[in-house]
Amino acid sequence: MTRSQTPPKQMAKKLVRLLRVERPDYQYLKKVFQHTRSILAISPAKMQKRLPELLTDHELVGFYEAVWQKVGLQLQGVRFDPVTGEGRDAFIEQRPKRLSVWHLG
Repeated sequence: MTRSQTPPKQMAKKLVRLLRVERPDYQYLKKVFQHTRSILAISPAKMQKRLPELLTDHELVGFYEAVWQKVGLQLQGVRFDPVTGEGRDAFIEQRPKRLSVWHLG
């Protein structure tokens, strides 16, 4: 016959009655429970490592198609040579209004 455990809250109340006279601080309680775990030979259960979930090939292709349909058209532009200015007018006409264009050079 197995004996049921005392509920955790009830056990905590029993421990409080014992520890209250000591007027413990956080570090004291931490050490008390550290020693308690070592005496009872209790160690934390090891967490099983999981690999991240990856998208299937079909989902990945669908994602990229959706992104390029929405954003890809806004990011496409005509090549622009800042030295000669070739393609500048076409580039300015096609650039989206929300994106800022940085001049590097």
